Amino acid sequence: MTPFLFGGRIYFHGTKNELSRKRVNIQQNSHVSLAWIGTAPIKEDEYTVKYVSAVVAGHARIVSDPAEKQRIFEAFVNRFVPSRPLDEAKKVIAESIADTDVFEVTIEKISGKAKTRHPFFGTASHSGK
Repeated sequence: MTPFLFGGRIYFHGTKNELSRKRVNIQQNSHVSLAWIGTAPIKEDEYTVKYVSAVVAGHARIVSDPAEKQRIFEAFVNRFVPSRPLDEAKKVIAESIADTDVFEVTIEKISGKAKTRHPFFGTASHSGK
């Protein structure tokens, strides 16, 4: 999954297959929970792992409007491959959009924690480094 935040919602995509686990699960129950965990090298001298984590709870839906899907795909491409020209990206999107589901998560709750901020949130020094 490659989620991204756009317009205050989280989006991700997947195969447009009626038997897709994501699709079937969301159709049966729109309540979702997404988790992200990032780690840095183990700090053996401190007997710990430096990490950050976030959990988002909310409701998901499958985006069905073609114009809305196009707008979301363009934002996705702009976020992850901003160096590529938009006309080229639109061609790639046109080739795959019909076979791809886009899922939207409306965020209801976000929580997270971190053992350290570095290297996930910049390199500024802070206590507990």
